[in-house]
Amino acid sequence: MNDLDKATYLRMRKAFGNGNERKGRAIMQAIALRLEQARDKHPLYAEGPYHALGVIHAEFKELEHAVEHETEARQKDEALDVIATSVRFLGEEYR
Repeated sequence: MNDLDKATYLRMRKAFGNGNERKGRAIMQAIALRLEQARDKHPLYAEGPYHALGVIHAEFKELEHAVEHETEARQKDEALDVIATSVRFLGEEYR
């Protein structure tokens, strides 16, 4: 059994929240909700890994702009988009 097999829900909450279970749970929920929204809005995520990389890059550029010019709430919103597109890449949703 490797360390990934030992990733309990409690351990994941602590990891996402940097030791704070409540914060970790909120972050995990926000990511899950954003994934649902992204899949509803863009059922076809990408047509291959390079296209997916382009989607992630575009979302990162939006995050960069938000950090430089927008509110903290907008920055977090864009960070969730980067995470959602990256999770979809990890899940190979481009295939």
